[in-house]
This record gives sequence, structure tokens and C-alpha cells, in this order.
Amino acid sequence: MLTRILAALGVGVWCIFILLVSVAFVIDRGLADVGIVWVAVLGMGVAAPVLLLRQINCTIAAHEE
Repeated sequence: MLTRILAALGVGVWCIFILLVSVAFVIDRGLADVGIVWVAVLGMGVAAPVLLLRQINCTIAAHEE
């Protein structure tokens, strides 16, 4: 259980970092008015972490059995 909590916290911190860096990059490059860029940022900031956390949970569950 503790391993899953630590994994979720680690993934959460990493996702917040990537999201903030992505937003700063988009604003710095002047791409704030391009819609597809925001779709990509949300994809990296939401979809990828969910998939990563799912994979981590499956790995931990297999190890616990």
C-alpha cells in the first residue's frame, strides 16, 4: 500500500513539473493562441500520467502476488 502511495505522489509531482514547464514553453514561444498546442500539453499532462500510474499499479500488484 505504501508503495502505491509513493508511486502516485511521485507521478503527481512529475506531472505537475512537466505541465508547468510545458505551459512556460508554450507561452515563451508565443504559441498560446494555437489550439493544437494546448491539446498536446493536456495530453502530456493528463493522459500520459494516467497511463503511467496504471502501469505502475499493475506492476506493483503483480509483485505483491
